[in-house]
Amino acid sequence: MREIKESYGRIEDDKECFDIDFWQQQGERAIFNAAFDMILDYLMLRNIYVDKPGLQRTVEYFGKLDWLKAKEAGGRPQDLMDAKELRKAGN
Repeated sequence: MREIKESYGRIEDDKECFDIDFWQQQGERAIFNAAFDMILDYLMLRNIYVDKPGLQRTVEYFGKLDWLKAKEAGGRPQDLMDAKELRKAGN
C-alpha cells in the first residue's frame, strides 16, 4: 500500500522543504517516473500522439573530421583521448 503524506500550513510559510524531503525519500526511479508521467499528461492535453513519445530533432551526417572537431571542442578528457586515438588511427 502506498504511503500518503500531507503537509498543512500557510502558503507564505512554505519553504518547500516538505516537497524536497518527500522526493529525496522516493529515489531516482520514482522521480523519473513522476516526471515522465507529467510529460505524457502534457502531450495528451495538447492532443499529441503519446504512445511512443520521443525527441523531435533532425539528425545530420557528421563526417569524420567534423566529429573529431566536435570531440575536441567538447573538451571532456574522454573526448580528447578519443580524438587523439582517432587521429592516430587515421594516419
